[in-house]
Amino acid sequence: MPWDSGPFIIEAYHGTNAANLPAIEAEGINMSEGDGHYLGDGIYFFVAGSSANDPVADSRNWAIAEYHAGPKTTPRELAILKYDLKTTSESFLDLTTRDGMETYNYLRRRYLDKIRQAGYQVSDGPKYRDGQLLNDALDNLIILAHVVKADFFFKFTEERMSGVDFRVPNTTILVVRPEEEMAELSKPQIYHREYF
Repeated sequence: MPWDSGPFIIEAYHGTNAANLPAIEAEGINMSEGDGHYLGDGIYFFVAGSSANDPVADSRNWAIAEYHAGPKTTPRELAILKYDLKTTSESFLDLTTRDGMETYNYLRRRYLDKIRQAGYQVSDGPKYRDGQLLNDALDNLIILAHVVKADFFFKFTEERMSGVDFRVPNTTILVVRPEEEMAELSKPQIYHREYF
């Protein structure tokens, strides 16, 4: 990743049911909102990363897993969309690097201090606080990261069906809060489409 402030491009992939393509074409991709999401508010993608994952395969596996988890009202057809994300190092927080984790750990300590001082009950709110922490940090301008990359363990279809959990990450995701100058997404290209 470049260390200067100039813009750079990240290839990002998003798996979805092909029935969603007309809406994505007309209105753009939906932004996930809420503190319970992995990395807070934004549009989620699979990207190449330190977990040695294949972002195209992960997008495919995610689309299939989400199909099986929801109502079966649409055809069994998936689409993988490819986006080029233009961003800068100032607006990019990479939690797969030491520098990125140092920033995150600073935010985590600050968040825990805030909870302690306010006397909040930890049982209130989402089970995992990463999304809440990053939403708070960005909303209060503690960081300017409109793009965050991290490794996680995702339950794709096989993991969901077997009920198996792991802690070691199996994929790398990227969340984007599109904003001019900070994070700009290209128009989606249909990278792959198939019936399953």
